[in-house]
Amino acid sequence: MLVLMVMAGLITFTSCSDDDDEEPEEPTTLAGVYSMTEAITTTDIVDVEDSVIIPTGSNVTAIMAGGIFGASPCDNPVNSAVDMAEDGKLYFVCVGTESDKNGVDAGSWSESNDLTTLTLTLNSTVVPPTGFVLSIENVTKTGAVISGTISGVPMPNDLLGAIPGLEDVDFPIIQLVGAEIEFTAVPEPF
Repeated sequence: MLVLMVMAGLITFTSCSDDDDEEPEEPTTLAGVYSMTEAITTTDIVDVEDSVIIPTGSNVTAIMAGGIFGASPCDNPVNSAVDMAEDGKLYFVCVGTESDKNGVDAGSWSESNDLTTLTLTLNSTVVPPTGFVLSIENVTKTGAVISGTISGVPMPNDLLGAIPGLEDVDFPIIQLVGAEIEFTAVPEPF
């Protein structure tokens, strides 16, 4: 009888501890408001003579954010964020000290069923004259951070030429720049 009571106690104790070992749930959607927190080049940025000006592996977060969020309503680029609404609409919004500004309809967004590809379809209002489809591959979401790879973001020469110290460099009119990127969810209230 004593042996049966000890075994029953062990079974009860073991079954209680199994509940504590459950893995956290995987995200079911990437919807939310995110700011770009990192962009590291996976391609060189070159001048018109094909000389490397910014090499692969460079941190270009400010440049990349300027290229992607060029039509943001924010005065300070640090306050720019992307709102991927649950209904698939995409907005450029301001957070922080500029959160009272109205967002800009930037197009739409979609995610693959396994959440490994994120597609931003930017409309012609934010990327004139025809818009642009930005595909982010190898997407992972860890906590509040979405990371992935962009094979090519169009970077206009005026954006690259505005970088301090590179004002006199003759860049191609537009070049595609690849990067490993990271977006971090903006906590509410924005």
